[in-house]
Amino acid sequence: MKSSADDLAFITLNEYALRRGVSMATVKREIRKGQGPKLTQLSPRRVGIRLDHYREDCDRRVRQAKQASKRQNATKVVDIEQDTET
Repeated sequence: MKSSADDLAFITLNEYALRRGVSMATVKREIRKGQGPKLTQLSPRRVGIRLDHYREDCDRRVRQAKQASKRQNATKVVDIEQDTET
C-alpha cells in the first residue's frame, strides 16, 4: 500500500467507534482480545489509531466477513444435500 501524508493522521478510539458504529465498550473489549486495530501511543495518557491502520483493520474485517459467509453458505449446501438424500 502506498503511504500518503493522510495515512500519518490519527483518529481517536471514540472516532473509531463512531466510524464502525459500535460502542466504546466493544472497541475496548476487541482491543483486549487482540482483535482491534494497531494502536499508537501519542502521549503518556493518549492513544490513537493511524488512518492506514484503520483502513487495514476495515479490510481485515471485510475479508473475515466474506470468509464466514462462504463457510455458512457451504454448510447450507451440505444440509440441503443431506435432506434430499433421505
